[in-house]
Amino acid sequence: MQPAPQTEDIRPVETAYFCRITPHAIDSGHAQEVEDDLRSAAVSAPKLVKAIKTNEALGYLDTKNLPSTDLYDMLNRHFGLKFKLRTFQDYRSR
Repeated sequence: MQPAPQTEDIRPVETAYFCRITPHAIDSGHAQEVEDDLRSAAVSAPKLVKAIKTNEALGYLDTKNLPSTDLYDMLNRHFGLKFKLRTFQDYRSR
């Protein structure tokens, strides 16, 4: 039987934020808000595109110059999107 870990041995698990969240968002303490905003908006393409554009305008996301296909793939890997690429492309191009 192993002894119980000492308090100093327990380290908090670092949150893995979406890869396009900017250092500015992390440094200013907004990264978790952006992550939560994207996660809650990931249920539909219109909501997600709106959240992306809002956070880009605030300087919290760097996605403007990414092709929609690449951005969709990144978002899908991170959030498990329920809609298809074509739907995302349609809303992002508006």
